[in-house]
Amino acid sequence: MGSTILVTDNSGNPKESETYKPYGEGTMGTLTTNYKWTGGETDSSGLYYFNARYYSPETGRFISVDPAVIMGMDVELSIEEICNPYLYARNNPIKYTDPTGFDVLPIENANISKAIEYMEKHSKTFAYHFDKILRQTDDNGQRLLVVIENAPVEGSGGIILTNSHIVRNDIATISRDASGNTVASEIKKGEQIHLVSITLDLSQIDENSWDFFDAIAEEIVHASDMTRMTPKEWNELAEYENKTYSYDDQPREKYAKEEVVKILQEVVND
Repeated sequence: MGSTILVTDNSGNPKESETYKPYGEGTMGTLTTNYKWTGGETDSSGLYYFNARYYSPETGRFISVDPAVIMGMDVELSIEEICNPYLYARNNPIKYTDPTGFDVLPIENANISKAIEYMEKHSKTFAYHFDKILRQTDDNGQRLLVVIENAPVEGSGGIILTNSHIVRNDIATISRDASGNTVASEIKKGEQIHLVSITLDLSQIDENSWDFFDAIAEEIVHASDMTRMTPKEWNELAEYENKTYSYDDQPREKYAKEEVVKILQEVVND
């Protein structure tokens, strides 16, 4: 889960340590670092700062309402989340984590979230593409929803692009305002959306290598590129390129790989 449990001195000898209860409350260890449970940052108040919200390990709850639980089409918020929007990780910190304060991710997906946050901070090219997929609408003015998940898929990643309807509850999500700030947003039940579903298969990617950043960056660039067309137009373009070019020569793939090279160079040089 990324928690800090041991700090050593220059000789590698144990210097400070900590253990945690399921919801992150320390058991009176000796850690002096501010980065403790799940790698989150805490302060003198004892609260953890998880980007979008502050969290209390003493109560096992956030101190403000969840601004953005990202859910996919045909998926409802859980009863627990509807009744208590202050919950941490669906009230199951053994299985889930919530590193950003606005989405609930399986523990293995926390690494995706952290990699995205890191590249957005250190690469202007990645930030540009990530900003595009967080806009409220695509280039044609249609409501845009991008979902990122970890699941088995052919290859290390893939994207499904469709026009869809939200068929159950309203969806709380996030978007970017005109100033580039991340804000809470909402998609209404029955609304037609441009849905971009990104799937990354972490079982096929070494999370401790540059391949991990490469795979995430490539799918984000593809998703960004997709927002300039309707799903129908994009799928027709993809079909044409698949028939006309080899995979490596397809303009979409060449553009994505060129952008990924720029992203990784910016991350390394920042």
